[in-house]
Amino acid sequence: MKEISSLIDSEQNVKAFDSVQNSMRFRLFCSVYQSSNTTVPYVQKMLGVLPSSSKDSNGYFHAESKKYIKEVWRLPSAPLWKRVSSFIVYCILWVGALLGTEEFAVLIMPFMMWNIDVVLGRLVIIIWILVMTVGGLGKDYWQLPRPKLCCHSVTVLERTHTGENGFPSTHVMSFLGEFVPILYFISTSNYQLSSIEFIFATLTILLLFSTTALSRVYRGVHSVPDIIGGIVLALVTCFLLSPQAREADDWVLSDYKAFYVFPLFSIIVLLCYPVRDQFTETYCDVAAILGTGSGVIMGSYITRNIFPYLTCPFPPLLTQSEKRIGLFTSTVLRTGFIRYVFGVILMVLVKDVGKIIIAKILTKVLPKSNIDSRHRYAVQVPAKFIAYIGLGLGTIAVIPMLQDYLFPFPFQN
Repeated sequence: MKEISSLIDSEQNVKAFDSVQNSMRFRLFCSVYQSSNTTVPYVQKMLGVLPSSSKDSNGYFHAESKKYIKEVWRLPSAPLWKRVSSFIVYCILWVGALLGTEEFAVLIMPFMMWNIDVVLGRLVIIIWILVMTVGGLGKDYWQLPRPKLCCHSVTVLERTHTGENGFPSTHVMSFLGEFVPILYFISTSNYQLSSIEFIFATLTILLLFSTTALSRVYRGVHSVPDIIGGIVLALVTCFLLSPQAREADDWVLSDYKAFYVFPLFSIIVLLCYPVRDQFTETYCDVAAILGTGSGVIMGSYITRNIFPYLTCPFPPLLTQSEKRIGLFTSTVLRTGFIRYVFGVILMVLVKDVGKIIIAKILTKVLPKSNIDSRHRYAVQVPAKFIAYIGLGLGTIAVIPMLQDYLFPFPFQN
């Protein structure tokens, strides 16, 4: 408690402790603080990350090069075997960190819908969106600090999310929100995978998940309680919602109310969001996630009921057990790759161009403010929400139509 009191006394951590309003938050705060001062520095040291040498710097100050070095493999005076092992660990955990990003999710789920099984992709997207919404709300509700605020010797290897709160880890939640539903729906559906194939897939996912979870501590952006909190929240959300996902999907495809119920629900969530005084990307990320979900649901209803000719249905590859090997010919693989690259290019254009245009329009329409439009919630949140609605609509409706017209699979002819 003495150490925690000294942390509270420091000016930069007053806001972190101000958010601790009840016993649950206080216990979480204590566990985060303890892990940030013990486990995180220990893991970083074991895996070849150099400790920060002062309160305002990250890394070890190398006198010869006159710059701060963060990893052992960059240190010229370190033994060769340490540099090699440190570099290998760095590469493996860099990939692990990448697997938990929202960008990876945006790339992998359209691939499922366009080239494997549109139903599976749609179900996974629904679960992932709700998991990530819970994670974003949790971050700004508990408002617990990152390890660097609790321990100055922690070295931060990535600066992308350091301005956000720490608990829970949304990288962990993003990974589990993608792959747990995939395993669930494959195991409960007629995909005709053998038990050996399913066990191999499960073990591979567990191995990849371990690299994602370890990478968050290694890179100095999360403590162990952040990881555990992300695991618990993601698994609870997945196991509660996955059994109802098929019924929800049937409702989305058949009831016209689905066209506006989820977008309205998303707007209500964004209006009731626990906004912080200091600008963070978490609120904007939640808006982007809910916008994607709204676009996917609206696009699914449109392609099923209003313009059924927009998409040309084809047999999911995973259900073709007797033909699965024969389907993966060079022609099919080449066509799938071309479809995917073409679709990703269109997705990026819709997302980025749409966000820029909407942000400029909102900047002109809204009252003038001294706050930079890039750090203004009134601009960035609606811009992301609307742009990602277009992304979801395009991913589920327009892009598949263009793919089927320009690059059809051989078995679609």
